[in-house]
Amino acid sequence: MSSSTKRKGDVLEDLVALLHGGEAGTVKVRSMLPSTHTPARSREVDVLLEQRVLGLPVHTVIECKNHKEKVGIHLIDAFVGFLDDLGVPATRGIYVSPTGYTSDAMARAQDAGIKILQFDGFTSDRLGACIRDAWQSVVFLVATWTRMSRFLSCVGCQSGPGHNVELDLARHGQGVVGLMNAFWEEWVGGRLPSSPGEHVLSIRLPARFRLEMEKVADSGMVIMDVLVTAQVLAVEGEATHLSLMDVPTQATERVRIDARFPELPASVDLVGFDSEAKLQAHLKQGAVHVCTRLRVPRVVAPKCYWPPSEEALERLKERLEAGSPVEFDDIEGRNILNAWGRCSR
Repeated sequence: MSSSTKRKGDVLEDLVALLHGGEAGTVKVRSMLPSTHTPARSREVDVLLEQRVLGLPVHTVIECKNHKEKVGIHLIDAFVGFLDDLGVPATRGIYVSPTGYTSDAMARAQDAGIKILQFDGFTSDRLGACIRDAWQSVVFLVATWTRMSRFLSCVGCQSGPGHNVELDLARHGQGVVGLMNAFWEEWVGGRLPSSPGEHVLSIRLPARFRLEMEKVADSGMVIMDVLVTAQVLAVEGEATHLSLMDVPTQATERVRIDARFPELPASVDLVGFDSEAKLQAHLKQGAVHVCTRLRVPRVVAPKCYWPPSEEALERLKERLEAGSPVEFDDIEGRNILNAWGRCSR
């Protein structure tokens, strides 16, 4: 056997063992087992899975062939004889190849009860794991109040469009403050939909509710239009993607993804999307994509995040006293992480 052939075989054996790591029992590479027919003789097993059942060892033997050609029937025949010599049932034999099997080899393996798997994840020379493009995306989901319709003293208003909630004066409070608190509570509680796009929140009003300077209402409803946007932070990296596929069923048997990403820069630009379709089209990048979705823990009111932080309230007060115009960016800035600051509520 040439050094190149042995190196290719060792690489496949090491990667197959890696894919079987974490199982109950032990995984050994290039391990020796005695022959049952000639105990003085030992045979080398490419990858050996060893478990103990009722105190007795149970072996699964994996044969790895890193050949350019498909595995033929003669190699399956040789593996059947190899398992017999070790005293291992054929049903506890697994064959792995990166290039597939001939039809005769597949039929012979199935007749014997041997599982045949195809490995994916090699470089073109089959000497290492293929490095693929990878993306890590953090999707910040932001809920913004865009419009409010009031239906005060609305007799029989028990439910409205979209998501419904009943305002609690003791918990939420009166007026716009109470409405914003109810909106925020439904958002952080995960009850309001978080998919990017337009949503509706119907807030049923209790008796004695007052909206600003209007008279006290005996009943009614406020319908709030909410826009959820996805603000995406994407970082490019690299990853290895290893898998074993069951050849007869075409089902993925095992998979392992190892992704590496650089440290985030101090300042990054976010890309915004107002629909799930646009977001999904953007996220379909790279062979490997790690995606995390986070609800921003406060909602967006016209001038600040809600509930407002003590710092935001102080800035708002200063601008109002100075007679300066009040814009959201003046109060909260442009860093979305400010939404995680301590709120005053």
